[in-house]
Amino acid sequence: MAALVFISMALYASGVIFNDCLDAEKDRRHRPDRPIPSGAVPLRRAFILGTLLTMAALGVAMFLSLAAVIYSGALIVAIWAYNVPLRQSVVGGAVGLGLCRFLNMQLGMSTGMSLPYFSVRNWPELLLAPALLGAYAAIVTLVSTYEDRPAGRFGAWALVGSAGAMTVVLLSAFFWVVGTTAGKLVLAALVVALAAVFVAPLVRLSFASVRRAVGIAVMLVIVFDAAIVLGVHDAPAWLGLGVLASVLPAFLLARRMSPS
Repeated sequence: MAALVFISMALYASGVIFNDCLDAEKDRRHRPDRPIPSGAVPLRRAFILGTLLTMAALGVAMFLSLAAVIYSGALIVAIWAYNVPLRQSVVGGAVGLGLCRFLNMQLGMSTGMSLPYFSVRNWPELLLAPALLGAYAAIVTLVSTYEDRPAGRFGAWALVGSAGAMTVVLLSAFFWVVGTTAGKLVLAALVVALAAVFVAPLVRLSFASVRRAVGIAVMLVIVFDAAIVLGVHDAPAWLGLGVLASVLPAFLLARRMSPS
């Protein structure tokens, strides 16, 4: 498990770093306080760090299993597909980031499982749960496009549509993925939290309100993860509670750096 956690964190961090490297010019105009445009981290050093993290993740995967190598490789391809061609369009960027989330969860779920587990009976956990997590990420990514550009009437309707799509995602998880009372309670709390978060941009659309909603929604994906883990009948409760507890340090760290 520790090896999988390292691979996942290393690839996620490398993706974020490469994203910031490619967004350096844009961030100089809109977010000059971020590490690279502010000069706190040189662009070349950031790119080297992202490369080293990618190589380290692949190296650990090679010692773990063939499945880990395959999924890690697929995730690296998805990360670069998002960072370079896909995010040139709003929909493409959202789909790309959702695919990264899907593959990241598949990486953790597929490695180390016995062959009998891969049956139709377990399809909600094997396919639907990662797909819904990917959809969550895609929706938040769509909303994030209005963090630094005028939304207008179309943007307002896009936010309404995103709120509706998020409702469908969470209800699907509630009825078809999360199978325990504890998991359903956590998911219900997430629904309430997200509803409160998106009230502000829906009532008064502005860069600040959208940016705040996106930042909180990014951190609340941890609660979604926890609900899915707690919702698995034979999963140890401490594992899901451990995931849920990581929300607190995430919010504390968000006071010092961007959640994304």
